[in-house]
Amino acid sequence: MATKAALVGICTIILDPSRKYFLLGQRLGKVMTAKLGLPGGMIEVGETLEEGSSRELREETSLIARRQTYIGAIREERKNEDDFIHFAFVCEDYSGRCV
Repeated sequence: MATKAALVGICTIILDPSRKYFLLGQRLGKVMTAKLGLPGGMIEVGETLEEGSSRELREETSLIARRQTYIGAIREERKNEDDFIHFAFVCEDYSGRCV
């Protein structure tokens, strides 16, 4: 039996100032295309989890994170692929306008 690996990435929960709403986006990539999801993606070599979270947030939404809080890890078990470990952050302090 082949051994499965775990890919490492991040996801960021963006809360509005009222803390009543959070941001979801429609996925455009190869994985789960057209489904709704949190901003996030793979960690690049040499960057910290927080740096990866900030970069993915900026790339996917144009928002700039000022401060983020790590809240935990989520393991996504995939049947026919490697599992995916999401390190999750919450961001309530950000600037910019979401595109």
